Amino acid sequence: MKRAFAWVWLSQLLSLSGSVLTAFAVGVWVFRQTGSVLAYSLLVACVAVPALVIAPWAGVWVDRLQRRRVMVAADTGAALCTAAIGLLLWFGRLEVWQTLLLNAAAAVCQAFQRPAFLAAVTTLLPKRDLGRASGLVQLAYAVPSLTAPLMAAFLLGTIGLEGIVALNMVCFAIATSILLAVPFPHAPHAPHAPHAPQRPGAHRAALAEFGDALAYLRQRRPLALLLGYVGVQRFLTCIVVVLFTPIVLAIYSESVLGIVFTFGGVGMIAGAALLSGWGGPRRRIFGILPFDMLFGAAVLAGGIWTSVPLLCACAFIVMFCGPFITGSDQTLWQHKVPPMLQGRLFALREVLVSGALPLAAIAGGLAAERGFEPWMMPGGWLADSAGSWMGVGKGRGVGLMFVLVGVFAIALAGAALSLPAMRGLDDRVPDAH
Repeated sequence: MKRAFAWVWLSQLLSLSGSVLTAFAVGVWVFRQTGSVLAYSLLVACVAVPALVIAPWAGVWVDRLQRRRVMVAADTGAALCTAAIGLLLWFGRLEVWQTLLLNAAAAVCQAFQRPAFLAAVTTLLPKRDLGRASGLVQLAYAVPSLTAPLMAAFLLGTIGLEGIVALNMVCFAIATSILLAVPFPHAPHAPHAPHAPQRPGAHRAALAEFGDALAYLRQRRPLALLLGYVGVQRFLTCIVVVLFTPIVLAIYSESVLGIVFTFGGVGMIAGAALLSGWGGPRRRIFGILPFDMLFGAAVLAGGIWTSVPLLCACAFIVMFCGPFITGSDQTLWQHKVPPMLQGRLFALREVLVSGALPLAAIAGGLAAERGFEPWMMPGGWLADSAGSWMGVGKGRGVGLMFVLVGVFAIALAGAALSLPAMRGLDDRVPDAH
């Protein structure tokens, strides 16, 4: 089973590498075409909203079907959307609204792929290996974060967006071939509720089956509390993610953006490698809350100062924290939730992620473009107050938003640490059998 997990992990690393490379390049293309922070934010929102709507059904089908089939189908759908972008660009007909629609369609596929991947890990490995496996899963997301900015900055000037799309298709073909060749164990199926008698072979309504996951959460209040906390912190993280590219491009070039993203990628790989070798703290909650506080401190510092070395250092710290936060949260859920419910509960987590992203994209984009950026320009409303110690000009409004996000993230994690239900979650909720 460990060998099977290694092959599945490799397939997803290749698939994610191609997808992240293309997404980064398309985002730069959209921003350069429009010059608008709001247009860039709408691209991010269009990726998130469809996944938010489809996630409950995705979780149910992940639990119903063999997880390999779900992953292959999801990767295939995303590849077709990418191919459409490449064809439209090749014929000179690609417009911003088309990238929004095609990225939205690819996001629907992603809503199936990620819960299937995470749930498959639980069936491929014994429980004692899940902590290190979480580190490897985060590494699969970290490597593209390191390579994509550098490769995109170089490839956009050599083979262009068309060539990047073609490279993504090659990654998809190899990843799918690996998935089809690896044997998968059959996932356990959830028993039907006793009050819902059925004909042989019939399925309950998808929303009814999704309700079983919600009922499981209601019986384990600390897990529900953790889910709400992660949702709020995810919103704060998404504001940083959405606005980071515009804030750097407002001051520096794409090459500088690539360098800063590369330092972030190195930090993410370092955090993921440490987590995969160590497995994380025994009490998983302490792999989440303290690192959220460190994340907030780095975002705060990155908002105040704009020198490239400091931005690189802040990006490193922010991304270093990511694998510990996400990996510890993922392992905690894998330990506490029965495999037969994991597809639905991982999908529910994706609802929070998908819901936070469009809210952060739209709210952050509007607040930056219509509020904080004009306020922090010379003569603006905040130029003589916050501008006196942060400076004024392009990008300083988003910098002030980063300061506020960092302060709130630190305060929220500190408040969670003070709650016994959160601090003692590992002991209060028994492991699933």
